Amino acid sequence: MNQDTEAERRVANDEYLFSLGNGAFAIDAAKFGNVGRFINHSCSQNLYAQKVVYDHNDKRMPHIMLFAAKNVPPMRELTYCYNYIEAQVSDINGQIKQKRCYCGS
Repeated sequence: MNQDTEAERRVANDEYLFSLGNGAFAIDAAKFGNVGRFINHSCSQNLYAQKVVYDHNDKRMPHIMLFAAKNVPPMRELTYCYNYIEAQVSDINGQIKQKRCYCGS
């Protein structure tokens, strides 16, 4: 777990950053994490991410859990929307990063 300011310094390798949307913290799964960090993006996702607090009362640092958004047949790839907003992520030189969506939706 990093503060958002630390996450902003890592923009050269932001592929595993998950913002908690609270302006204070981001989860950095570049070196450590669970299998969820390898789930791909899709604009027609079958999972959704939910912030959940269950073992403490600090709402600033929730657990991120993935839930099925619909029935997922066996052997179907699990995907969720990364909520990447165009023109809001810059690289280390201040250039706007472009990420192409290949999901085909």
